[in-house]
Amino acid sequence: MDWMGFATSFNGVFLEGLEAVFIVLTFGLAAHSLSSAIFGSIIGLAAVVLAGILLRKPLTKIPENTMKFIVGLMLSGFGVFWVGEGLISAGGIRTYRF
Repeated sequence: MDWMGFATSFNGVFLEGLEAVFIVLTFGLAAHSLSSAIFGSIIGLAAVVLAGILLRKPLTKIPENTMKFIVGLMLSGFGVFWVGEGLISAGGIRTYRF
């Protein structure tokens, strides 16, 4: 067993899980409805697990490098969007969305 790989993967997953807990707590407490935030996160977790089980076989047919490229494009797109939102917000520009 590759202990360094295991430790790195475990730390990454643990950090993301901890981040999700803080997000659920923050939104739940801000909305004065912690129970519905927890319930929603449990439903989300169940949906992700179910999607993982159902899509495992079809996703194994996609080459690994193609999958990494697609995920990288998606993450870059999200990053560019949020950088733009931050710049607009920091600049005091009002946006009107219809």
